[in-house]
Amino acid sequence: MALCIRTWKPEDIPAMVAHTFEWGFETTPDELTAQLSRIDNLDNAAVFVAEIDGSVAGRVFVAEHLTVGSRPFAEVHSLIVQQSFRRRGIGTALMEKAKEWSAVHGFKVLRLRTNTQRAEANSFYPASGFKTEKQQNVYTINLDGGDMP
Repeated sequence: MALCIRTWKPEDIPAMVAHTFEWGFETTPDELTAQLSRIDNLDNAAVFVAEIDGSVAGRVFVAEHLTVGSRPFAEVHSLIVQQSFRRRGIGTALMEKAKEWSAVHGFKVLRLRTNTQRAEANSFYPASGFKTEKQQNVYTINLDGGDMP
């Protein structure tokens, strides 16, 4: 197994769309390409993929979380490892890359959020050194009046 953690490339889009669907979220190649292109134009965010023997096995998106009144920190906004590639150290390698990126960019803290119903994730993160800081509610309003995505 030759594991490579690298920045995303346009040819990764089909696999990344499939990973997104696997996690229960819908997107299209065009939507994902637009999102990744926006992220690429930021100097305070990055998307890395895990490639194994030519297949994209997962990804991590890490970015500065802007705040007012507290110290800035980095946040993992998504970590996805394709089901068939789990339990091979890929999530750990992607998180190490997120930690490295955060440190290089001067952040002292890396945070993430995960749904309390994702049992696998809620076991993985503490095993990776993360500590539960708090639990909170997330409130959303759809500004165009339609159904929630």
